[in-house]
Amino acid sequence: MKLHSEDTLAHSKAFIFVMDQWVKLLKLGYGDTELAFGNQSLVTYALADDQKTVLAAIVWSYDSGRRVAGELFSSVAEEHRRTGIYTKVIAEVERRAKLRGAVALYSGVHVNNVQMLTSVEKEGRRVDWYRVKKDFR
Repeated sequence: MKLHSEDTLAHSKAFIFVMDQWVKLLKLGYGDTELAFGNQSLVTYALADDQKTVLAAIVWSYDSGRRVAGELFSSVAEEHRRTGIYTKVIAEVERRAKLRGAVALYSGVHVNNVQMLTSVEKEGRRVDWYRVKKDFR
């Protein structure tokens, strides 16, 4: 496994993986029907030894004005979950965010996504605020 980072999700080896995983998240009811990220978002991902297969990816942003990074979307291929790969990828995101000047990393997790909530707690993150939503449909 090798970690890679790119300044844009567009044209990265992780693009198709991210889009496939986003659709799966939507089908589980853990995401909104608008993208949380864009082509110009940063991406950090893990490739298998074949350098073609994406094992995990984190799409993120950096706001230089506020000096904060934001984890916009993350996913680990189902067959590689609970192997510690997310820990390695998020550590690389944190390292790169700090190099840019970030003093904090924010992310969002759906309240019913127990797997992800457990994972972020292991990483030493804490719930900071709740996002509430009211649909008008």
